[in-house]
Amino acid sequence: MYVCCSRLCTGNITLRHTTVRQAVVGIQGNGSNIHISNSEIYSCVQGLLLSGGVSKVQRESYLGPILSKTKVMHNEKGARVHAIVGQEFIFFDATYFDFNSYGVEVVNWAGINDGIVSSSLHFTNVFMSNNTNYGLVINIDTPLVIDIRGSTFIGNRRGGIYFFIPWRHKAHEISITDTIFEDTNTGIRYDCHECNTSNMTIVGNKFDKLNCALYIIFLTRFTAQLARGNITIANNAYTGNERDIVMTVNSLHELHIVRNLFYGTQEAIAIKNTTSTDTNIPIMIFENSFVNLVRGFTAVSLSFVKTIISMNRFYNCSSTTLVGLQNGFDHLIANNTFVNSTESICYVQTKQSYTKGKAISASFNYWDTSDIFAVKSKVCDFFVDSSKAVIDVTGFYEDSSMTKLNFSETIDLFRSAINPTTHVAYIGEIVDGDKDISNLGVSRLILNRSLLIKEGVTLRF
Repeated sequence: MYVCCSRLCTGNITLRHTTVRQAVVGIQGNGSNIHISNSEIYSCVQGLLLSGGVSKVQRESYLGPILSKTKVMHNEKGARVHAIVGQEFIFFDATYFDFNSYGVEVVNWAGINDGIVSSSLHFTNVFMSNNTNYGLVINIDTPLVIDIRGSTFIGNRRGGIYFFIPWRHKAHEISITDTIFEDTNTGIRYDCHECNTSNMTIVGNKFDKLNCALYIIFLTRFTAQLARGNITIANNAYTGNERDIVMTVNSLHELHIVRNLFYGTQEAIAIKNTTSTDTNIPIMIFENSFVNLVRGFTAVSLSFVKTIISMNRFYNCSSTTLVGLQNGFDHLIANNTFVNSTESICYVQTKQSYTKGKAISASFNYWDTSDIFAVKSKVCDFFVDSSKAVIDVTGFYEDSSMTKLNFSETIDLFRSAINPTTHVAYIGEIVDGDKDISNLGVSRLILNRSLLIKEGVTLRF
């Protein structure tokens, strides 16, 4: 076997309608003067080795992508690429990287001084499918700009895209739009343990039949120095996955999860802050649709973050818990609709310990009922477990169109119900004034929900 085409210092490589096969390296060289179109590179040990892309001047004159309408397939390894000083732009268009071990690896294979290099990778209508590991792996310690649009990742055994970010992390700008991830382990994995400034936009993509659609670790060593991370996850469709969005963070500027469809999943959103203290990490979950979620799981699980959950729609869900708040009072749950999800035990649940005078705000939602007493039956808080915090649902809508607001302050007030067969009285809720229940004429009292007797109030049994 041999190196088929190599551009070392000067000269150009231009291939059209060409077949390269059974080489040690199919194409090797500097990308500034390599243009390959309508060709095939297959059955090589390494399909493509690229050190350097195009310069800023070449980009502005746009001489065309390095690879276009080309197939890099059935190689032991597909393509390994990185930028060099002055040649940081790498463009691939309408190219297939299929049936390799990795489709494309962005890695410092030539041993350059990556401390002075930035990389800007642009993939448009690229197919990275049926590779035995990942479709795209990014493991390089340079400032990164990644722009992937209109591409396809199907059937890669370990996952679609894997960002492995080294400990000496530089700034990143990542945009993934209008791309399909299907039938694999993980759609996108971003693994960063010493993050700096990063902006990530994941918009308009489809994630289907995955073990996990998005798996993001965004950590910084020094939490006092906030990593200015901004992540926007919007207008994506998640269908038939086991888990959709799983995130572990300890420092983040803002996270927006907006206008996504979560359909038929076990866990839609799970976000955990590893500092295990209340922090100022803000999570905005707006205008999403959660449909046909699977029984036995928590649809949205949030731990040690502050959240605004608003204008979302939960429809026909069987999740054990729809929104689970592990801790904290700094949450706002408002203007959401819970429809035809009666199999769910808890629409909203908190595990935050009870603190006198504090409550979690969950007013102005539609809870799938107009019955003031049925509303609280779907909220799992102090009145189910007296060691947990109170969830305030004082105002609620009586219709799914959210036109009729019931702002009743009696929703948590003491009430009792007597079983006429057993002559047992069930009591619960808040006693805010002196009350005598000794004349109920029952054989015994059972606490149906937690009972809170306000200070200075007397309850006679």
